[in-house]
Amino acid sequence: EGCAQTLLRAAATGIVGGSIEDATGISADPIYPFDLSVERVEAAVAAARSLPFPFMLTARAENLLHGRLDLPNTLRRLQAYAEAGADVLYAPGLRTAEEVLAVVKAVAPKPVN
Repeated sequence: EGCAQTLLRAAATGIVGGSIEDATGISADPIYPFDLSVERVEAAVAAARSLPFPFMLTARAENLLHGRLDLPNTLRRLQAYAEAGADVLYAPGLRTAEEVLAVVKAVAPKPVN
């Protein structure tokens, strides 16, 4: 619910897009559990769709930025975020063209940042 309220408050300022991350901000436990991260994206999508104007929502899988070099888990997260309704998917920290291609293929036809 917190991420949905944050999105609505931000949209009230006039912005028409934003991101939701699966990073917790806690160094000892940097990534939200899979199910919770999907619930957060679903809540943000619902909030975005409730607005009277289009809002572009990017969902970010932050594994690679936090030392979790687990591309299959990152792809699983991005696919779930796409299914939850995120408009754009982003996995910061991709290191090779092959990893970028894997992300693009995993979430097609959704755009990738």
